[in-house]
Amino acid sequence: MVIPPGQSQSTDRELVKRFQETGEQAAFDKLVERHAGRAYQIAFGFLANREDAEEVVQDAFLRIYRHLPRFRGDAEFTTWMYRIVTNLCNNKYRWNKARGAGRHVSVDAPLESHDSSGDALPRRELPDDRMRPDRQVAFEELRNRTEEAMRTLPEAYRQAVLLRNVKNLDYEEIASMLHCAVGTVKSRINRGRELLRKALGLE
Repeated sequence: MVIPPGQSQSTDRELVKRFQETGEQAAFDKLVERHAGRAYQIAFGFLANREDAEEVVQDAFLRIYRHLPRFRGDAEFTTWMYRIVTNLCNNKYRWNKARGAGRHVSVDAPLESHDSSGDALPRRELPDDRMRPDRQVAFEELRNRTEEAMRTLPEAYRQAVLLRNVKNLDYEEIASMLHCAVGTVKSRINRGRELLRKALGLE
């Protein structure tokens, strides 16, 4: 299949403009293809449940589809998308919490001390299906401990820590998504990590 020159290199802004001006479905589909994976990772980072994350992503892109004709481009498309995903995650998280639904936080290593950039935290991964039984038991124990620790965090800290460690979003993106100053984001992340390490006995 021969791709028309420049089409594969279209920026988000160009795709948005084509959709707004002509209603081109292929332009919207390209945006979904390009960003749905990261949207899912953010949703899973918040909710730690595949079905909930998939539901949030579907709802997010339905909202984007409806509102994209009126998107003014004051922010990057990705920032706008992340904000929608985050808001939907907050709604879903509160809905689950109010009903006592069990939701799991999944990590593959204990929290570490800060590296030179001050950003050392574990990657959030699903366990390897080939993990040895003894390691699986240890993993489950750590997951349960971390789940409890995350639940103790104030919501603002939990949001900031997760966004920073899901695909390593930069502080400016997080600030835009959470409607606060960059300094506030950094403070929440540092305080959230400090509380997590204390809760896990890693100080």
